[in-house]
Amino acid sequence: MLLLKFLLIILISICWRLGGWDKAKWSGYRDVLVPIIIGGYYFFTLKWWIGLLTIATFQIIRLGYGAYDPEHDDKPSFLGWLTKDRQGHIVRGLYGTITSTIGPLLYIIYSKHYIIYILYIIGNTILEVVLTKMKTKDIVHEPLTGAGRASIILIC
Repeated sequence: MLLLKFLLIILISICWRLGGWDKAKWSGYRDVLVPIIIGGYYFFTLKWWIGLLTIATFQIIRLGYGAYDPEHDDKPSFLGWLTKDRQGHIVRGLYGTITSTIGPLLYIIYSKHYIIYILYIIGNTILEVVLTKMKTKDIVHEPLTGAGRASIILIC
């Protein structure tokens, strides 16, 4: 079962990268497949309703996390517009916190792994901020971000 979890984390990392890659022919790798993979895992390993609801709650990843750049982008991300963060690390940190909090929420309520949940949220927030401050290339940043979000399946 542990091998399956790691394979799913790798698959989600790849989907996360493909979903943000401008050369991908389909943008749904991240927005559609990541919630389905995580929710599907819970569907088959826990309760069917937790899986279905997790697919719904992980739709929060559609929130967007672009930095505020009104000179070059007439439609900034909501978080970019809200924070006016031109560097991107505040936006990415908020994005990490929000998606890590809402995505697995129903599983956490069901499983009662609250301490691990808090560590998961903090870890994903720090990961986003550090990778953005280091100006990590997307080819590295996005798979690590995907693995961070997918790591929730390790505690199931």
